Order: sequence, then C-alpha cells, then structure tokens
Amino acid sequence: KVKREVEKFLSSQGKTKVTKEDLLYAKKVLLKKLSSAEKGYEVTGCFGESCPNSIINSQKFIKEVEKLLEKENLTEFLIKKTKGDLKAHNKFKVGFADCPNACSQIYIMDIAIHAFLIPEIFLEKCKLCKKCFKVCEEEAIFLKGKVPEIDEEKCVGCGACVKAWPENAI
Repeated sequence: KVKREVEKFLSSQGKTKVTKEDLLYAKKVLLKKLSSAEKGYEVTGCFGESCPNSIINSQKFIKEVEKLLEKENLTEFLIKKTKGDLKAHNKFKVGFADCPNACSQIYIMDIAIHAFLIPEIFLEKCKLCKKCFKVCEEEAIFLKGKVPEIDEEKCVGCGACVKAWPENAI
C-alpha cells in the first residue's frame, strides 16, 4: 500500500523513474499529509461481505454515522478545540466489526460497534439434521431430550449455526 502511494504521488509529479532523492521527497510530503487531517472523524468497517465470518454489512451504518458527524459539525468543533490544524491523532474514530471475531481495529477506535448474533431456535422448522451441532465450534448447541437448545454461556454469536441450517430453523 505504501509503495502504491509513493508511486502514485511521484507519477503525479511527472516522474517515471524513482531515484533515492525522489523517494525521500515523497516520504517527506506524504508523512506530512498523513499527520494532518481534513475531517475531524474517521468511520471505518472491516472486510464486510468478503469476510466469511461476516454476519452483517456495516456499510449503511458507516454512511449514517458519517452523515450524523457531519451534521453535528464535529470537524469545526475539533478545529476550535485544537486551535489550529487538525492532526491525525485529533480525529474521532468510529469502527464497525461485521463479525464477532472483531479484528483488532475496533480496539484502537474511540468507539466501536461489534457484531454479535443471538441465535433463536424455531422448533417447528427443525428437522433434527444436526448440521448446526457440527458447525458450532463452541459446542453451544445440544439436545435436551429431543429438543435442540443453545447454551448462551458457550455461544460466541458467530452465526455459523444460522448459515448451516437449511430449514432456517435458527
């Protein structure tokens, strides 16, 4: 990613070959750009639908939160508070994790939303195929007599059981 940014920057400067001096100049300019912030907030999500563990798509939420922060003039507020140019560390950071695995990014945000699915069994649809038992790595689904139940203490909210059950019984 860094290499692409350097190449993109130098290409915009008309460079077709990169010298050591060009690289050092690009480093200076790009680091200065990185340390400043145009907006007083950053709202990000993880891999979303491309992640096999995703149980939601946070893109709609991200857009809504950005609209809200813009409407509340957060950037202007932070500029007044910092009495000057905004730096990257002045940004208010909001993160969304689309799965319960919670990639580490949400832990370095000011506030984060962490997806967690609370499964519910619909007994009238259950065929006792036990596919949900097999995919649950936490062994949170068990039979109580002839009725499947979920141990809420063991369940990590990953949604694997929901994805595995063809009858939509969870």
